[in-house]
Amino acid sequence: MAETFKELAQRQVPVTTPASVYAPAAATTAIIKGMKITNPSGAAATVRLYHHNSGGAASDATTILPAVSIPAGGWAEFDGVMVMDALDDLKCVSDTNNVLTITVYGMEIT
Repeated sequence: MAETFKELAQRQVPVTTPASVYAPAAATTAIIKGMKITNPSGAAATVRLYHHNSGGAASDATTILPAVSIPAGGWAEFDGVMVMDALDDLKCVSDTNNVLTITVYGMEIT
């Protein structure tokens, strides 16, 4: 069994449709230890996060962070533990296209 601490994902947050940020590969478990969402723009933008299994979908039932406004030049941080099994999916969506950036840090166990 290999344990690798690393940046698991980084992407800009799309508008309208929740997009995958990170999904562990088959035979992989991930432990997310931190996430940071930054807003380098001059206006506030909202973000919403979802965590669901491979058979699920982004919905109210899979929301782990309801719509939160991140101020211009601001950021939001998650400093906790989230376990993701193989083929789970972490998704995000914003009210402003490609303004916010989400970075996910943690460990993959293969």
